[in-house]
Amino acid sequence: MLISFLALFCMSMARFLYPELRTMTAETIVSELTSFSLTVHTRRNGQKRRIFSNFGRVIRALYGRKPPAEVPKAPGQVVLDRFG
Repeated sequence: MLISFLALFCMSMARFLYPELRTMTAETIVSELTSFSLTVHTRRNGQKRRIFSNFGRVIRALYGRKPPAEVPKAPGQVVLDRFG
């Protein structure tokens, strides 16, 4: 139960932070993420090479170089930022 809640929370946060994902439902996000694959080749010297394949719209948004949308801050949060 907790894992499904956390998964839905992460998808909601991704839709909130990336405007291009706001029109997608949880089912479409899951279907795009299931087609994504990562292959890791380890060389003899221990160096790892990661090969990403089957990029969808979700992976491009999350892994891309574009920063997420600005999130509005609460009035009292400015004080808390100084301690971080």
